[in-house]
Amino acid sequence: MIKNERQYKVSKKRAEKFRISLLELDEQAATNGCPKNIHPKIFKAQRDSLYTLQQELIVQLKEYEMLKNGEVQLLHGATLQELPKQLIRARIALGMTQKELAIRLGKKEQQIQRWEDSEYESVSFKKLALIKDALGLRISESIFLPAPEQAKAILFNSLSQIGLSTDFIKRRLLPIELKNQELSEENSVQWAQEAAEFIGWIFNLSADALLGGKPLLISSNSSNEVRYKLPEGRKEDFVNAFTVYASKLASILPPIVSRARPVGSLEPPEVIYNKICNDDGVPCLKKALEYVWGLGVIVLPLGDGGVFHGACFRKFGINIIVLKQKHTSPYESKWLFDLFHELYHAYQHPELDSFAYVENIDNCSHINREEEEAANRFAAEVCLNGKSNILVKACFKEASNEIQFLKNAVQSVAKKFNVSQGLLALQVAYAAKTKYGKKWWGAAFNLQGETDHPLDTTRLVFLSKVDLSKLSNKERSILERALEDE
Repeated sequence: MIKNERQYKVSKKRAEKFRISLLELDEQAATNGCPKNIHPKIFKAQRDSLYTLQQELIVQLKEYEMLKNGEVQLLHGATLQELPKQLIRARIALGMTQKELAIRLGKKEQQIQRWEDSEYESVSFKKLALIKDALGLRISESIFLPAPEQAKAILFNSLSQIGLSTDFIKRRLLPIELKNQELSEENSVQWAQEAAEFIGWIFNLSADALLGGKPLLISSNSSNEVRYKLPEGRKEDFVNAFTVYASKLASILPPIVSRARPVGSLEPPEVIYNKICNDDGVPCLKKALEYVWGLGVIVLPLGDGGVFHGACFRKFGINIIVLKQKHTSPYESKWLFDLFHELYHAYQHPELDSFAYVENIDNCSHINREEEEAANRFAAEVCLNGKSNILVKACFKEASNEIQFLKNAVQSVAKKFNVSQGLLALQVAYAAKTKYGKKWWGAAFNLQGETDHPLDTTRLVFLSKVDLSKLSNKERSILERALEDE
């Protein structure tokens, strides 16, 4: 969902890039046929994936344009879960900026941006009501449950017990044909049975258990191996459910790539740095991804926010890195850091054929702190050519340890040492938090330069490396839904 003008402009550029890429693929196919080194089925799958992404962006752009142009006067929402998105749509339709809403609520603009980026995930119902009033909205209080929806409601209610929202079920779990199927008295029970069987396969639950209306409990099939950091305020049931979901995605990937897990040790950060830099001498996400794939490590991108930012699974002796950021996150430097952070974990514990390491940057528990700090150091050294500590210290020295002078200091040091300003800014922000107890993330993100959308880049590299024709229909369905934009 597009929420502001900046996202609209970025999405418009992405849609145009997809359009051009599709034209180039079609021209190539018409002129020379399918490339010799790519199987026709893989070529078609890549083309179909690009087309799906383009169409999803077109729908989002059209929705935003209709809201901005005043073409929408009434917003329909069938569930309370849809209320946050409808509040965002209402603000856009009213021609109100995030800053103007912030003023009405007595908040800072950045607070509204954070709330809307998470679609008010952590906002209380009382605050949602205040936002509704600030927008001057009237909401109907009618509640009804049509008969054909009863079987679906039982299934969704069962899944809510293990932390899964209706929105997440529709976006990521339901096969597209079930999501789009219109329910009636005749087909609703069959629909619920098929949906329960598919979702039960993901979470190792029977359809009878999901439709029986009894309390449910899931545990990862690798629960003895999973180590994860639990973010403060995050419900453990959803963390566990999403971990099982990500683990399921990881488990279907090894058969569709011809790779083995890395052997030996990681190359020195300076060596890696030189291999992933572009012509300007700064790290490039696409080159970094090609490097990591070349080591035999699968990199799966997910466009969901919350729970964790990165994970590393080992399945059947093959490592799978999961990079997960909100699909609106435009910061390539964050993806680069997370990629090499997880690569460090991929090279640990070579004696194990399977393990899972799931993490979040917030407060943590049940995790090897020493390994985590080593992963942070390794990622920082790769991103800054082995000079991370030197450069961060230089920034604080030039700023005289004053937070208000850090922005100019980062720009100056980055230019002097010919390193990425964005990557250096993130390391300075991390140091400001851990060493000085100061928050500098907002300024660090403002120092990020414009790049191609990192989620798109990572997704396109992934699609170029896998053979989707080796998947079963069930496996292909869950993977394709995972790769969709929200």
